[in-house]
Amino acid sequence: MAIVKPGLASKEILEQTTSFAFRDGTVVTYNDEISISHPIKEINFEGAIKAEELYGLLIRLKKEDVELEIAEESLRIQCGRVKAELRLEQEIILPKRKLKKKWGKIKNPEQFKSFMNLAMQTCSSDMSQPKLTCVYVTSDGGIVGADGFRVVHCQGHGSPVEDYLIPATGVREMLKINPIEVQLEKSWIHFRNEQGTILSSRRLNDSYVDQTQFDKAMKVKKKEKITFPDTIEEMLDRGKVFAKRGFDFDEVIEIEISNKKIVMRAIADDTKSSIEEDASIKCKSQISFMITPSLFEDILKMTRTCILDKGGTKLKFTMEDKEGGVCEYLIMLVAK
Repeated sequence: MAIVKPGLASKEILEQTTSFAFRDGTVVTYNDEISISHPIKEINFEGAIKAEELYGLLIRLKKEDVELEIAEESLRIQCGRVKAELRLEQEIILPKRKLKKKWGKIKNPEQFKSFMNLAMQTCSSDMSQPKLTCVYVTSDGGIVGADGFRVVHCQGHGSPVEDYLIPATGVREMLKINPIEVQLEKSWIHFRNEQGTILSSRRLNDSYVDQTQFDKAMKVKKKEKITFPDTIEEMLDRGKVFAKRGFDFDEVIEIEISNKKIVMRAIADDTKSSIEEDASIKCKSQISFMITPSLFEDILKMTRTCILDKGGTKLKFTMEDKEGGVCEYLIMLVAK
């Protein structure tokens, strides 16, 4: 049941959103933003049980063999000398999605996961700009994430469904199930893996940013090529300890380059503890930028170089994968 836990709500604002619902041979969770279902052949009853109680008990049982018995309004569990009785709500009021029988196959699941991972880490967490909190996926294989001062644009294999916007928070949970299929409905998008797990996420029914402005922003005239030093991964590994935030997309480190030296800085949000580390770098220019450490690590796995534009206002990384896909990461530089 661990696989469906991300679909639970932290507080029960809507009924049964903090419960595991068992119906039609599956266990289901729902929190109004995402829903996750997974087939469980061994379960032959239907109803909803508080997740905190059921999951909390099961992970603490030392024996694998668990006996289940249904009473009128309870589920009785016996495991060795342990006996427990949990309340069972026989009426399930969580929404039930009617999915189509036909699913669209994701042409290259590994590439899709890699590109969606890069894009989601570039999205904004500012809910006043809902488009920028989403990853934009196009039918021709484009995957885009942006937050107003940085953009990831990936071009891979085509999508089996029409263009859609999916919140970055939904992408984060979707990637955990390793999807191989997808289908759309009006307000939701559904992903399914080989094991039959289905993650459903709300989608934003809106157009994305102006394509002309986007294409213009992505154009960079080369001023200098920058190659990051061999020690940059170790620097990031230490820096991300201090970059922790309540929301992982908000984690940030500062990178400053000047006088042929690169400096990495990070400040802890709660304690204000800090770290600073420097190394030599072959770069004549003076630049500074902020970046999520996990995103920078993922970029460095694909390329160690970037291009500084002639105006000194943009930095661009270009990455290619083994399948012929291309990703571009553009960041607007911090004025000093």
